[in-house]
Amino acid sequence: MREALLMVAKAPVAGRVKTRLGPLFDADTAAEFYRCLILDTMELMLRVHGVDLSIAFTPLAARPYFEGIAKSDSFDLHPQRGPDLGSRLLNLFHDYLDRGYERVAILDSDSPTLPDTYLERSFALLEENDVVFGPCEDGGYYLVGAKAAHPGLFLDIAMSTATVLAETMDRARYLDLRTAVLPMWYDVDVAEDVHRLRSDLASDSHRAPDTARFFERLRHG
Repeated sequence: MREALLMVAKAPVAGRVKTRLGPLFDADTAAEFYRCLILDTMELMLRVHGVDLSIAFTPLAARPYFEGIAKSDSFDLHPQRGPDLGSRLLNLFHDYLDRGYERVAILDSDSPTLPDTYLERSFALLEENDVVFGPCEDGGYYLVGAKAAHPGLFLDIAMSTATVLAETMDRARYLDLRTAVLPMWYDVDVAEDVHRLRSDLASDSHRAPDTARFFERLRHG
């Protein structure tokens, strides 16, 4: 059974990532913060055994950057394709299933404290289900997994909204897909999320060490 765990990530370029954190960080600091989230998400993925790991990156010109941070041969690098997030997710499922993977899970790059057991559980749930979602508290999802590509789940869905998960699960029911849901978690999009993450790491920095060091550098100015 070939299984793949992918992280979708953007190049951490100032002014193009984590722009909703403007009240907290300037553009350069927000980009550095996002870089740390990516690194810690990679470490999270490395704790999941028995699956192939990949970074699905954008833009295409960012390949050298991701080659530089990838851990030796642990991560495949794969460019995202498509004009919007829905089409890019669909294309990733097509690409990896066409390569012979039987179960594919796609993870965001800004939930660095997510328990690795949730990732392991996503593949187990695909034994009896067609699709698995990891719900975020903001109405989105930190993970989606499937063993077939389902265009109806991703196309013409407004992504990055408070209703994206509910709408996608409605689509799954309409398509008569067996759906499983992982425990709720949070991603880091707005200032409130940053404060929560900083508080979590103050008591357990090992959960996301690069991000913890980022906060420590901020504290010392």
